[in-house]
Amino acid sequence: MATPKEKREELAPLLLDVPAAPAPEEPAILPDDQPTARQRIAALIERDNPNIKAYPWVFLPEQVTLGQPVASVYRSKLSNATQANVLRHDVTIDLYVALTDGLGAEAEAEDALDAVLLTLQRAAGVTWSEAERVNFGEDFAGYKITTSMVSKDQYLQAVLAENAG
Repeated sequence: MATPKEKREELAPLLLDVPAAPAPEEPAILPDDQPTARQRIAALIERDNPNIKAYPWVFLPEQVTLGQPVASVYRSKLSNATQANVLRHDVTIDLYVALTDGLGAEAEAEDALDAVLLTLQRAAGVTWSEAERVNFGEDFAGYKITTSMVSKDQYLQAVLAENAG
């Protein structure tokens, strides 16, 4: 009869192919509950476009699957808006698609662009100003989208709260 250790060693190669139990799903965080402009915009993109994976930071994917674009969403500039107590967040979206050239690549890039621009158009407080067709190195085609979002000036709010206390 085999010892428990021998049994483990015998079964180990077979256990490698057994899928792990799925992790319990975390409750989805709504886009409006995201703490930053880049996180909110990334969440909006994913909510409206389940085929697009949006990362709320500078991200260069190693691979992009056909029909599943990848977006990197990051704040490129922060400024005081002309209104009091308002910040303007300039957010850049790098939108990557799988194909790099030819008719299929252009169609894939334009379809992904249309999907993201519709999401931005629907979002309250978010505007887009430019979408530039780019090749990201030799690996990916896509668009660089310039957007902006306004929010309450949390820095002014913090100072006012400190002075009131």
